[in-house]
Amino acid sequence: MSKSIKIIIFLSSISLLHFIFMLIFRAFIYMKMYKAPQDPYGISDIIELILYIIFLILLFISFLVSIFLLIKGNNKTRKASFYLIVFSVSLYYLFSPLHHYAARISY
Repeated sequence: MSKSIKIIIFLSSISLLHFIFMLIFRAFIYMKMYKAPQDPYGISDIIELILYIIFLILLFISFLVSIFLLIKGNNKTRKASFYLIVFSVSLYYLFSPLHHYAARISY
């Protein structure tokens, strides 16, 4: 396996693990964290925002690496880079409905 393929696998697995962790956090941890009754948001909202920003940064890095490897890589690397772009876009579009579902099952 070439180094660029290993980078693509690493980026996709880190993005997927972070995606799963965000959903688990929303479904099982978010509601158990303290929020003062008069506050509009609590620490769990801030943690969720930070997790989402990290998620967007991971997707952006994946996209940049994929574009670079599409330009500079060989055929096998280009194919894997295209799959990483499709995977990253899929995770981005799947986040909103799955996040709402995780919020519903947490109550």
